[in-house]
Amino acid sequence: MALASWKSFPFFNVTRVNPHDENPKIFEGDIRSIASSFLNLFLGTGDGHVQILSSSFKLVRTLAAYLQHSAVSHLQQVEGTSLLVTIGEDLSSEAILKVWALDQTDKKTSAPKYLSTVTAMAITTPTLNPVAVAFANGSLTLIRGDLIHDRGAKQRIGETRLWISTTIRLLCMHIDGSPGIMGARLGIGGGAIGGSQNDVRVVDAQGGVGVGCMIGVPTKEATSISIGEVVVVRDDAIYFYSSTGGKGGCYAYEGAKSRVYIYKNYMTLVSPSQSAPSSGTGGSIGGALKKMVGGAIGSNRGELVDWDVTRFTIVDTEGKYLAAQEVVVGSGGAGGVRGVFELGDFLWVLGLDGKLWRYQEKDLTAKLNLLYACNLYLLAISLASKSPSIEPQRLNSIFRKYADYLYAKQDFDGAMQWYIKALGDEPSAEVSGVIKKFLDTQRIGNLIEYLEELHKRDGAGVDHTTLLVSCYAKGRDMEKLEKFIKSTDGTKGETYIVVSILVENLEKYSDALDYLSSLEPGRAYPNLMKYARLLLKHIPQETTRFFVRYYTGKFVPRKQPEEFETSKAAPADTAATFPLQAEAPTVPISVSTLPSTMGSQTDEPEYILPQPRTAFSSFIENPREFIEFLESLLEMENTSNILLLSHLSNFSDGTVLVREKQGLRFDIFRSCTSARDTKGALEALRKYRPEEPQLYTAALAYFTSSAQVLNEVGEEELKNVLKKIDELGLMKPLQVVQTLSVNVVATVGMVKKYLGETIQKERKEIQANRRLIESYKTDTESKQKEIADLASKPVTFQAQRCQACRMQLDMPIVHFLCKHSFHQRCLNQVNGDFECPNCQANTETIRAIWRTQDEQADRHDLFKAALADSKDKFATISEWFGRGVMVSPPTVEG
Repeated sequence: MALASWKSFPFFNVTRVNPHDENPKIFEGDIRSIASSFLNLFLGTGDGHVQILSSSFKLVRTLAAYLQHSAVSHLQQVEGTSLLVTIGEDLSSEAILKVWALDQTDKKTSAPKYLSTVTAMAITTPTLNPVAVAFANGSLTLIRGDLIHDRGAKQRIGETRLWISTTIRLLCMHIDGSPGIMGARLGIGGGAIGGSQNDVRVVDAQGGVGVGCMIGVPTKEATSISIGEVVVVRDDAIYFYSSTGGKGGCYAYEGAKSRVYIYKNYMTLVSPSQSAPSSGTGGSIGGALKKMVGGAIGSNRGELVDWDVTRFTIVDTEGKYLAAQEVVVGSGGAGGVRGVFELGDFLWVLGLDGKLWRYQEKDLTAKLNLLYACNLYLLAISLASKSPSIEPQRLNSIFRKYADYLYAKQDFDGAMQWYIKALGDEPSAEVSGVIKKFLDTQRIGNLIEYLEELHKRDGAGVDHTTLLVSCYAKGRDMEKLEKFIKSTDGTKGETYIVVSILVENLEKYSDALDYLSSLEPGRAYPNLMKYARLLLKHIPQETTRFFVRYYTGKFVPRKQPEEFETSKAAPADTAATFPLQAEAPTVPISVSTLPSTMGSQTDEPEYILPQPRTAFSSFIENPREFIEFLESLLEMENTSNILLLSHLSNFSDGTVLVREKQGLRFDIFRSCTSARDTKGALEALRKYRPEEPQLYTAALAYFTSSAQVLNEVGEEELKNVLKKIDELGLMKPLQVVQTLSVNVVATVGMVKKYLGETIQKERKEIQANRRLIESYKTDTESKQKEIADLASKPVTFQAQRCQACRMQLDMPIVHFLCKHSFHQRCLNQVNGDFECPNCQANTETIRAIWRTQDEQADRHDLFKAALADSKDKFATISEWFGRGVMVSPPTVEG
C-alpha cells in the first residue's frame, strides 16, 4: 500500500520555540551531532565541545571533550544510565570514542568524569557491549568487553544480532560471546567478513541504504511500529526486515529520504533538502512560495532566490495514516533539518537555520473528535483500542457512535453487529434506544439478534423477554420459540408471556397446561386462573384434573417435557394479532384460607390452598366438570369438606367453626362486616381482640361506614375503640382522622376527647424531646471542649499512688489522660502500646459499638426489615440514621 493514499490528520500541535534568553543563538552554532535524554539535550560542536542543555534549553554545562581541531561527530546517551558516549574525529588522526559518567565529577577539572577511551570508533550499541565500528571504506570493527571498567577481553557476552548495511546490500550478523576485537571488511560492493565464529547472512543482496536511513525498532514499540526488527527507508518505499524471515512488509513512498526516527508508536521521516528556483513557472514548490510572498523577498525583485524545501512526516504504519506532515522551508541552503530528538514529553525538530519546532501529540479525545468529523469510526476504534488508559465504557460508546452512523446509512446488519459489541459486560441504559430504532424500522431479525445477546449477558429484564418472545411469534420462528420455552425456569417473569403465546397465538392448550405443570405453585396459579375458561373450553378433562390437583394440595411441579408435540407452523393470523407487550406482570399467589395438607410430605413443595369458591366462576360454562371438581374436594380428609358444605348450604355457624379452628379470626370479622351483621362483628371483636388487635382498626372503619351501623354500636363503643387504638399505637392520629373523614358519620363531639388527649400527649413528647436535645447538645459541647483541651493544653497529674498496686508512685510512671496513673511495671505491657486498665472495659465496649455500627451501616437488608416491622417508622429511621446507615461512603482519591 502506498503512503500517498493514506489519510493525513493533524494529530500534533506544532509550535515554534525560542531558545533560552541566556543563550538565544545556541542552535545557530556549528552543531555536528545531537543526542537527548528525558531531561537533557546534548549538542556536539565542531570545536570538540559537548554542550549540555536543560529541558528548557538553558545551558547547564559545556564539556571540553576533545581538542579544538576535533569535531564531535557522534553522541549517544545510554538509556537508563548516566553514561554519555562521544566520538571525536580529526582528519589528521584516528577517531576517538570516550565514555563519560555524567553523575561523577573529575576532582581536578570539576567536569564529568570519562571512564574509557578507545580509538578508531564510529558507533556504539545502547549497552556499550558490544561496540560496532563502521567506516566509510566498508570496514567494520567489533569490540566485545566492558569499556566502562576496562575488563576488555576478560568478559564474555551473550548472543546478539548486528544489522549491517552498505549502500548496496543489507546483512545480519549473529554475534557469539567470544571476547576481544574482531575486524571485518564489507566493501562498498560487498566482500568477505572475518571472524569464523560469527554467522553472517545476507538479508537483501540488492537492498543497501544510505547513512541514517536504517533504524532498529525498540522492543516496546515493535508491535505497533512494524512487523520486523529493522526499518529501512529507501527512495521508493519503507521496508521492514527480521532476522528470521528476511524482508517483511513494505509501504510505497516515493521520494528521497535522509533520516528515519522512532517516536513512541510512530515513525518519523525526513526527506532531504531540495533546491527550487523561485522564478519558475509556478509548478514547483518554490514557484508556489513566490506566489504566496510576492516579490517582497530579496532586495531585487528580479533576483533568483533558491529555496530549500525539506519534508518532515510522522507516520503510523499500523493505523496506516499520517499523523503530521510539515514542510521546512529556508533560503540559502539553510532549509534542511539538522536533527530530530525526543525531550520530555515532546518531539523536537531542529532546522539548519537554528529554528526549533515542538511537536506535541494531541490527547485521545481531540484525536477522536477529528476522526468523528470525518466519519472514520473504524480508525477511531483502532486508535482507542491501543490506548492503555481507555475505559471499557468509553470504548463501548465509540462502538455505539459507529453503529449509529451505520444505522443512519441504512446498513442495519452492520449497525447491529456494533450495537452488540457496545453492550459490553454490563449492558447500559442505551439498550432501550437501540430497541426502539429497530422496532421503528420493523427489522425483527436484527432485533431478535440483539435481544438474544442481551439475554446471554444477563442484561435482559421482563420487558426485553416479552419483546423477544413476541418477535419469535411474529416471525413465526417456532423452533426458537419452543427452545426458549424449554429453557425458561419461570424466574424471570416469562411465565405470562409463554402461556399467552401458547394459548392465544399457537392455540396449543395441552402444551400450555404442561408448561403450567412445570411451574412453582405461586406462578402456576395466576396463569391458570387467567386462562381457565379457555382451557376448560378446549381441554376440559385435563384442565379439571389440574384444578383438582391444585385445590387438593397434590400439585407438585414436574420437569418440563423435552419436546412439545407442536407443529412447526403457526396459525395464519398469529403474527398479525400478537401483542408486543405482556398484559400483566407475574405476581405470586396471595389468596389463602386453608392450610396445606402436605406438611408431612417433605419431598413436595408446600403452598397455601386457595378457597374453593375462587374457582367457581371458571366453571360457568362447564357444569359437568364443576360437579367433578366439587366431588373431588369433598373426598379430602380435612375440614375443607365441612367448609365447602357450609358454604353451599349457607350454614354460617359451620363456616365460623372451621375458620375458628384454623385461626382465621380476621376472616370471621370480615365476613360479618360484609354481611352487615353488626351484632356478629361486635361479638367477633370482643372475642378475638386479644389475639387480633388489628381488629380495632377494621372495627373503626366499619363502625363509621354508615349512620345506621354507628347507631347500632353506639358512641361509647366507638370511644372504646379509639381508646384501644391509642393505647396500642395501632394508628397515628392523622390516620384516624383520615379514616373518619371517608364517611361523614362521626361528629367532632364524638372524637373531641380523643383528639384533645392526643394533642396534649404529643405536646408533652415534644417538650421532653426538646429537653433531651438540649442535654445532648450540652454534653456534646462539653466533650468537644474536653477533647480540644486535651489536644492543646497541658495536663496536670496529681495522683500519688499507683491505681493497680496502691503503692507510692516511683519512676518510671505511666500517666493516662483519664487521670489514672500506674507504675510501668504494673501494666504488664512490653510493646509500649499502653492502655488504662481501669478504663479498658469501657473503651472496648465503645469500640465494639463502633464496629457494630460500621458493619450494620452496609446491612441495608436489616434496615428494611426493621422498618417493615416498626410501628413508629420515623423513630426507626432516626435510630438507623444514628448508626450510620445513611452516611455516604468516603470518597477515595486515586
